Amino acid sequence: MSAKSPWFFWLSVKSLAASVRPPIFFTVYLNYLIPFSSVITITTVGFGDIAPKPHNMFETVVCMVFISSGMIVMAALLVTLSYYFQLIFYGYLNDWIFDLYEKLTSRRKVSPPEIKTSKGFNRV
Repeated sequence: MSAKSPWFFWLSVKSLAASVRPPIFFTVYLNYLIPFSSVITITTVGFGDIAPKPHNMFETVVCMVFISSGMIVMAALLVTLSYYFQLIFYGYLNDWIFDLYEKLTSRRKVSPPEIKTSKGFNRV
């Protein structure tokens, strides 16, 4: 291949990129089984298509620690998400609905006894 060929430039760039890039890139980022099995294990779904096969006691303990810590992390994540969902729904949304209710009742000029007897929204 001559140096003036357009393919020469692209081949040299590819070979340069391959020499600079560490081999860990191919094993971790391009191998889909590692993140797939980690997410499936941590979320405790466990499809059964990929399972660890420890060869000694140390690998067994590492798998048990990984799975246990994943269960703790997922439990904490779900508790946090449910807390924020409740905060948004019961806090902000309830205040917004109550403020909207107050604006609507103030426009209608409803008397205070009628508001107390009506089945409207109350602050929590």
